[in-house]
Amino acid sequence: MSVLYLLSTDRGDFENSLRLLNAALDYWIPPAVRFAPVDQRLLLQVNVVLRNFASVVGYGVLVVLMVRAFQYGQARLKVVSAAAAFVLSAGYAVAEMLHRREVPTRHGTLDDVRLNLIGIAVFLVGTLLFFGLKHVERRLAQED
Repeated sequence: MSVLYLLSTDRGDFENSLRLLNAALDYWIPPAVRFAPVDQRLLLQVNVVLRNFASVVGYGVLVVLMVRAFQYGQARLKVVSAAAAFVLSAGYAVAEMLHRREVPTRHGTLDDVRLNLIGIAVFLVGTLLFFGLKHVERRLAQED
């Protein structure tokens, strides 16, 4: 949650991520070795895609960690754990969007919340599948 909060401040703005992307590109493909200059429009598009991907993964990791925290180490999935993790993660996504509206170099929109909800839902479904497969695995091990 603190990483997501930090990235919703000035440190996570578009210019900083573009600067990091340029630094990574210069590290992996130094300017002296490049055959052609980098198209800036393409670089901007890659930056947007990477930022959206990072948002989805960040909120996905948050919901998985919340499910694990609410499980208290129990092997069998409690429905309350999944529901509470979803509600709290979604609530945090809304709170983060409201926080970004207050930061001068950032903006928060409902599209950001929708994107975060996609990450939450995809990773939550993956977590439910994991617990389901582990349950089947345990039942098959008991039958042997």
